[in-house]
Amino acid sequence: MCAVILALIIAQGVFSLMILKGRNRRLAELIDKAVSYARAGQQELAAESTKELQDYWEEYYVTVSYLVQTSKLEDISYSVAKLDPLLETGSEEFYSECRLIKYGTELIYKNEFPDLHSVL
Repeated sequence: MCAVILALIIAQGVFSLMILKGRNRRLAELIDKAVSYARAGQQELAAESTKELQDYWEEYYVTVSYLVQTSKLEDISYSVAKLDPLLETGSEEFYSECRLIKYGTELIYKNEFPDLHSVL
């Protein structure tokens, strides 16, 4: 019986990490696309990509909030919310906020990954 419970816990952990990794990959793709358009001076396409990124973030937040503490997601949400105004004003901070979002989601994945030092 204990083996079954342990197997279920491990399976749930692996499944959660797969979900998180897939969501992070898609989020990174959307960020790269928006940054690419912004750097190329294609503001309209950058704005559309940023909107797509923000819409995806809402889905990401709901899904990932079941897996990690929502406090870890709040700072990233703040950065996502700032993207539109930063892009509209042509601020260089747009790029740093995009890097912060990617870094924050990578950090969440790393913190959720079961390393030996976190188990002991």
